[in-house]
Formats: sequence, C-alpha cells, structure tokens
Amino acid sequence: MPVIFLLTKCKSNQNWAYLPQIPKPMYKHLFFDLDETLWDYFSNSSIVLTRLFHEYDLPSIGVPSLEAFLQAFKVGNNKAWHLYDIGELNKETLRENRFPMIFAELGLPRTVVPEQIEADFMSQCPKEGRLMDGALELLESLHNRYTLHIITNGFNDTQRIKMESANIAHYFQTVTTSESTGARKPEEGIYRHALSVAGATHHESLMVGDKIENDVLAAERVGIHGVFYNPDKVHFDEKIRYEITHLSELLPILKA
Repeated sequence: MPVIFLLTKCKSNQNWAYLPQIPKPMYKHLFFDLDETLWDYFSNSSIVLTRLFHEYDLPSIGVPSLEAFLQAFKVGNNKAWHLYDIGELNKETLRENRFPMIFAELGLPRTVVPEQIEADFMSQCPKEGRLMDGALELLESLHNRYTLHIITNGFNDTQRIKMESANIAHYFQTVTTSESTGARKPEEGIYRHALSVAGATHHESLMVGDKIENDVLAAERVGIHGVFYNPDKVHFDEKIRYEITHLSELLPILKA
C-alpha cells in the first residue's frame, strides 16, 4: 500500500511538517455491539419495568415512584453489568443480584425484592423490538455491501430473542457472545474469536459500539478500527479514531 504524505500543521508547535498518512483501509466486515448500539435497551427495558412497577404494586413495598424505579434500574443494572464485565459476576449471579442491587439504590433491602421480578423481566424484555434511531435503515443500507456481525457481552438465549423480536437477525452472518466464547469485552479473546469465526482479518474490519473501553479501545488493541457511537454526546478524554452521534453518520466513514 503506498504511503501518501500530506502537509499537516502539528498542534504541539504550530509548525508545518510532512507527516505520513496511511490510506484508509477498505472495510469488508462490520462488527456491531447489540445493546444500546442497535437494540434500544433503555426504551425496551423501560416499557417492561413500567409494566412490572404496576403489576407488583411496588409503591406498596417502598418504591417512591416509577421515575425513581427507572433511574435505580439504570444505575443498579449498569453496576451489575460492570461487575460481569470484569469477571466478578457470572450469568447466574448477575441475574440473582441485579434487582437486589436496583432496590438497594432506593435504600430498600433484598428481602422486599419480589421473588419473580427478575424472571418476569427476563421473559418479557428481550421480546420488545425497539431499535436505536436509524438502526434499521443503516442495516438495510449495509447488508448487501458488507458482511455484518455482532459481538456482545449478552447471553445466547436473550440476544437471539432480541434480534428476532426486532427483525434484524437475518442481517448478520455471525453472532459472538461472551457466553459462547468464555471471553468478555474488553478482553482481546472475544475479538480474536469473532474474527476467526467471521473469517475476517483485523485490517478489513470495523467495530461500532457505545462503550469506549469495551467496544472501541478493546477492538483497537487487536487491530480493528473502532467507532464510538455516542448518541448522548457524553464527554470523554480517551483518544479515539471515530465518533458518531447518530448511526447514519457511519455511512460517510465507510465512503471516505
């Protein structure tokens, strides 16, 4: 591949210098995270949580409001998944501890957590099919021109149901889960496994996800270019290659 030299102004000293610029690779394989990148986890879970809030009459056991319950879920669920990501929880202990952690955010003890609320949540939430804005249009635009894949820390059964419920399973050639590989993002092993299963090389692959460490920096460490999907425009200090705030913004990156 030829090296192109561009006249670039260096920020450090404001001097003009010739810096080598490597032409952008031709991507063939596009890897996506699933939850909150394509499948709208927050909207889908909120619908189910609202239903459970009323079915279980949660105010009667001390939950102050639906809004407080949804916020506690967001915080407690994120904490539980973080513990899973770093290996302190497994599939079973995550599901055992998630709602106790959520209720703890409200100052409520484990003893008041309804016994079946986790099972009800897991039986209902994956069947909701709302996608992130622009996800369906993006996949429809890409699937005939690129080979599409999923890399997720979710579990086999729930991720399959989510994709089928949202009618997007047919777009993807492979789905790599932490459960099937024994490795979790941000571990390099899950990315190497995904590349192997896909029959892809790192230099022809691109990873898109909503978590800088798990989806972007981890992918870059194995040579896969990463795209940070940042719809909420959260501040970050990490140096990344690409950032998009709407999924449609991926198309110019691929065409450039």
